[in-house]
Amino acid sequence: TCFSAEILAVVLPPIAERRPAAGQRGKGDRLPAVGGGIKAIFAVDASTGKLINAKSALYVVGSDIPNTMGSNQVAFASKSSAKAFQKKHGGKIVSFNIALKN
Repeated sequence: TCFSAEILAVVLPPIAERRPAAGQRGKGDRLPAVGGGIKAIFAVDASTGKLINAKSALYVVGSDIPNTMGSNQVAFASKSSAKAFQKKHGGKIVSFNIALKN
């Protein structure tokens, strides 16, 4: 299982908008390309368990919290929550773009 703070949820348009174009059915794509791309990206705030905007969140990377999926990025909506977590578990506070590179 994944540590809940590692999970990012991608919000897709309604099912009706994800239907494959004529002649594209059966081409191996489970989710066909959708005009407009990704609508939003969310992360789970480790201090509240609520979904937050992943791009505006702060992440603590390199903490002592074990994970199963490689590098460990723990998301927070507020800098104070990120700092409190960092004080207890170590790591470095970074932005979304930096967390993606880890």
